Amino acid sequence: MTVKKSLIVIMPVYNEEEAIAPVLEKWVSELDSMSFEHGWQIHVYNDGSKDRTAEILADCARQHPGKIMIHDKPNSGHGPTILQGYRENAPKAEWLFQIDSDDEMGPENFPELWAMRQNRDFLTGMRSGRQQDSARRLISAFSRLAVRILFGKSVWDVNSPYRLMRSEAFLELFELIPAKTFAPNVILSGMAARRKLACAEIPVPQKERQTGEVSLKKWKLIGAAVKSFFQTFQFGLRHGRGLLIFAAAAFLALILRLAAGLPGWNFDFDSYRIVIELMEKGKNIYAETARYNYGPVWADVLYGLKLIFGNAFRTGLILFLTGCDIGIAAVLWRMKYRFASLLFLLSPLTIYTTGYHNQFDNAAILTAMLAVMVLGGRDASFPRVLSGSLLLGFSLMIKHIFIFYVFWLFLYYASWRKKLLILLIPLAVFGSGFLPSILPETAGPETWGQMKIMSEALLKRDFQAAGHYLDQVFFQNRPACKGIWNNIITYHSYNNKILHTWCLPRFLQVLIPAELLFFGGMMLSGFFFRRKKLLDSLLAYSAVLLILSVAVTNQYLAIPGAFAAAAAWPFGVLYHLLGFIPLFGKGTNYGAVYLLAVLLLILIFIQKNRNRLKEILSKFFHWLDESTWE
Repeated sequence: MTVKKSLIVIMPVYNEEEAIAPVLEKWVSELDSMSFEHGWQIHVYNDGSKDRTAEILADCARQHPGKIMIHDKPNSGHGPTILQGYRENAPKAEWLFQIDSDDEMGPENFPELWAMRQNRDFLTGMRSGRQQDSARRLISAFSRLAVRILFGKSVWDVNSPYRLMRSEAFLELFELIPAKTFAPNVILSGMAARRKLACAEIPVPQKERQTGEVSLKKWKLIGAAVKSFFQTFQFGLRHGRGLLIFAAAAFLALILRLAAGLPGWNFDFDSYRIVIELMEKGKNIYAETARYNYGPVWADVLYGLKLIFGNAFRTGLILFLTGCDIGIAAVLWRMKYRFASLLFLLSPLTIYTTGYHNQFDNAAILTAMLAVMVLGGRDASFPRVLSGSLLLGFSLMIKHIFIFYVFWLFLYYASWRKKLLILLIPLAVFGSGFLPSILPETAGPETWGQMKIMSEALLKRDFQAAGHYLDQVFFQNRPACKGIWNNIITYHSYNNKILHTWCLPRFLQVLIPAELLFFGGMMLSGFFFRRKKLLDSLLAYSAVLLILSVAVTNQYLAIPGAFAAAAAWPFGVLYHLLGFIPLFGKGTNYGAVYLLAVLLLILIFIQKNRNRLKEILSKFFHWLDESTWE
């Protein structure tokens, strides 16, 4: 059985030809003067140095055989290099010590740190004495704050390159951290707090670098800090205080949405009041107003909220819709989209849409997300497909934005039994919601006779006669049927046709009507996304819907909010910042805003599928290269 070393020192090196030899000599001398029961070693990781560092390291290893071990590797950066050192040496040593090779923190204080190791798991040297610029001080403070929020309180200098770790306590953590993490030491400091490891630290003087140059300066330093923060944040959401942060974000989301609703009146809310007044009088909303263009479920929700909250109906409405937003965020969280979940909750776009406009697309989206979670995948059992189909039908009854997604699911499944189930059940559920409103008008033989006349006209392809008969005869004494037909089935909204008008060449606009582009595009898109996981295809559907839609307005931009959040940096974040646009006032060019939204969604699709697009382009150019043209 191989006996573990008492101590292994991990030292990353990059282009340190002037400093590395004296630094190693100092550490060898100091460690030789100390007593280690099972010996020690220094493992130097040469991170693809381009100067004479490799030659000098080889000389040092020859001068101190068995004490200095050299590992030459391709350049990957400081963080991935030390993480590699931790992983490779943790099983070989009782303690690991990491130090940088720039001689800014010397070995003089190591004996004191080593002497404190009893009953402790994690000991660091807190850098002191060096004058840092304001940017580095700010980054250090921000890193410390992020660690305390995400994981808890551990050591003060969370990124100290002078750290002693009990291998047994950190062995699992080394494997848990992604290999390409920019600043794994920050995460390790956080996880030491999260795992409640025994920590200690001592001040260690940090000298100014005497040789070489600092690799991270100015904008490069800021970029590195941003990258480190996002990696630490994402890791903390998964393995730190994620649920506590989610709860805090949900509470803040509620406060912000309530605040957004303070300005009061808007067109959508006024429509809701009209619907409630009609329902209180026992009237048929589809026969009495053109201001309600959805299935019956939302009207029932409005009526119920009015009964519960009374004069505080607006508050109750925002509470309900915020609950739907939190539900969507919870689904994203459960599917490992942790940062996306928080971005969605705290996005100015969703805050504005839910808080001020009180749009309920999120209720339909949440129900559809639950439906695809029930469906699971292609191997879903019959009961699961049936349950998911019913849930999707209920989503359509709330708001029929996922009407084309039924066809996407039809293409997704291989079994014809599942295909028919997922196609027919949601549409049947959606249609059945209108029966209580139209049955009183359509019961009796007269209806069947008129339906027969219109069917005969359609079979003869006399669409003009069928349409005329529908409008002039069938709808005359059936106002609810007419309302559903005009305000739901054939409803036209703004018709600003962003993709068709702004993005297509003029000759294509003439050849392809906007409605054909919309309907045809939604159907064809299902073919391209049929192999995606169901939640991913659902989110993609919400984006395709907005891109192809003939009607785009402010509140519709929130429909692909979860999709954009899941894409995150950079285009997803930029998309959510569109929520600030209404603050600019009435002079805003909303046509340009909608165009920007469509372009950002297209860029997200390109970003998410860039490898596939590269493959397609590569095959295309290869085909061109092999083709012979006469």
